[in-house]
Amino acid sequence: MTVAPAGSAESLQIGRRARRGLPPWLQGSLVAGVVAASILGITALTYWRTEAALIDEIHSGLLRTAAIAARAIDPEVHKAFKPGDGEDGMAYQQAIRPLREILEADSNVAYVYSAVLIDGRVFFVLDGTPKPPPGVADDSVALFEQYDPPPPDLLIALREGRPMVSQPYSDKWGTFISAYQPFHDTGGGLVGVVGIDLKMDNYQRRLQPIRQACLLAAALGVLLAVLMGLALWVASRTDRNVRELGRRLRTVNALLAVSRALGSGVELADLLPVIVRQTTGVMGAEYAALYTRDRSNGRLHLSHADRAADPALAGLDCSDRGIVGRVARTGTPANVGRVDTDPDFDPAVDDQAGVGPRNLLALPIIDAYGQAHGVLQVVNRVEPGPFDDDDAILLGALVAQIVVALDRARLVQVYVEKQKLDETLRLAASIQMNMLPHDFSGRELERVDLHALLAPAKEVGGDFYDFFFTADRRLVFLVADVSGKGMPAALFMAKAKTLIKAHAGLVASPEAILARANDELSEDNDDGMFVTVFLAMLDIETGHLRYANAGHNPPFRLASDGSVQRMAVPRSMALGLVGGVPYRAETLELAPQEGLFLYTDGINEAMNAADEQFDYARMEQVLRTAPRLAREIDDAMLAAVRCFADGSEQSDDITALTVRWRGG
Repeated sequence: MTVAPAGSAESLQIGRRARRGLPPWLQGSLVAGVVAASILGITALTYWRTEAALIDEIHSGLLRTAAIAARAIDPEVHKAFKPGDGEDGMAYQQAIRPLREILEADSNVAYVYSAVLIDGRVFFVLDGTPKPPPGVADDSVALFEQYDPPPPDLLIALREGRPMVSQPYSDKWGTFISAYQPFHDTGGGLVGVVGIDLKMDNYQRRLQPIRQACLLAAALGVLLAVLMGLALWVASRTDRNVRELGRRLRTVNALLAVSRALGSGVELADLLPVIVRQTTGVMGAEYAALYTRDRSNGRLHLSHADRAADPALAGLDCSDRGIVGRVARTGTPANVGRVDTDPDFDPAVDDQAGVGPRNLLALPIIDAYGQAHGVLQVVNRVEPGPFDDDDAILLGALVAQIVVALDRARLVQVYVEKQKLDETLRLAASIQMNMLPHDFSGRELERVDLHALLAPAKEVGGDFYDFFFTADRRLVFLVADVSGKGMPAALFMAKAKTLIKAHAGLVASPEAILARANDELSEDNDDGMFVTVFLAMLDIETGHLRYANAGHNPPFRLASDGSVQRMAVPRSMALGLVGGVPYRAETLELAPQEGLFLYTDGINEAMNAADEQFDYARMEQVLRTAPRLAREIDDAMLAAVRCFADGSEQSDDITALTVRWRGG
């Protein structure tokens, strides 16, 4: 049996004898079965895909948080902790500060800690759990407290040194899903693993709305299928049931009309009047009205009706008035058989069309996220008697169509905003790249061979490099890496670059430049962002080099005979974490054609499909075999990293700077 669009020549003619010889009960069963199977299949597919996408997003978020925590830990400081050390020391408190900031920033995270593997046993080292007030149970762990028994995935992460998300597990602190991120020392050796714990009840709670929405959709679909099948079965026995079947078919035609409008790209402002008009006919009411909530001020007002409203009541705030206001506030449907007996009835609100309401049925419009958008109401049932439970079910089906229309409008708006954001990010990336110097052939650089490049992982990032001359003709060059990604890192990068260059014109040493920039960056840094910097000053007349390091990767020294050596550079604290930090400078006398290769960890930590890192040994091999010119060295390093990655997604910015002193 086919149902043609309402109003067409092929519309189903109620009351005709069925042309096929199937029994009525079999016709109803077949229709109900096909409709129910289709709805359940679509609902199940939607649920599986949505749940899988949300689980992937939760796991990715945990891994990102664990990676941020791992980068905030100084491996050398971490290795210095020994059993028996006190937890009240300055070094331990500074080490756990980034972990506590993660706990404070993300309420979904239960615990943040670091763990090491010693003789096959797992021990806690850092624990970001704050100490509770007196009288409250303390669930934090002590320094080098043994984790017994540890989760199997934690052992794998410690033994194999690879990031991973665990399967659900239970220990004495509860049931969790955890992300583990290994971190390494400057030599590439595995130091330990950072753990981020998400409680299972939190995990399940984030998945619950999807399950509830799909169960509700499936229930409504099965119910609608059963009603259609039952109506077909009963229709052949009584005229009353035939009329009821006609009503069901009108409902289906109305839903099909709305579905066609949804699929044809009709704007929300044109679609809602269609739904309201269809509601009046399907429900057998004198008129229908749609009340919506204004997003800007939260007020409820009449949005659409198939009768003209009283001009004097246009824009009337219905939030706290009438039966409509009650339904919107409480989220509870109202089926009022006699409006004059309802204490909340307000003619100014519930009778804006001036028809003299006798009875009404009003349902709240609530989406899958529990947000209330308004109320759909029908007034005065044409047939004798008030609206019944079947009417409420049918009206609920139309409310569901409104929810779909609102969700589609929201998704369109999100898409448009994303397009605007993408354009903004492209503009920001262009501005960011234009902030970096690109001319390496100026007359001032005649005595040095200098080149730099930056390959961002995203539209905008946190890496940067810079070089410029001071008033006394010394060449300042640096490479830096800001924590995090995206727009916040780009803004912090711009601020750090500007401060470093400004202070280079005021003080004469690298350590003083870093100290002053650190003091200003740490002020009002509530987000806990930081930047690692290697900065050097070169006297281009003598080859005398003075440099200081703020938590950055040590550079490679490029000798004039082609040999390469990774420098042993003391690592001070990164800029922006704590003010008043002293920085130490070192000196180096460069021979002619001798220089340095500076870089960020986007090179040594680049990953391939087998989860292997590019590491320092491969970097040293590239530097030994690369041509002598600075540009060729940088290009060779970038090409080697991309060849090693072999198509794997670039996860971090890649920055390189090479400088050689040609001689006095």
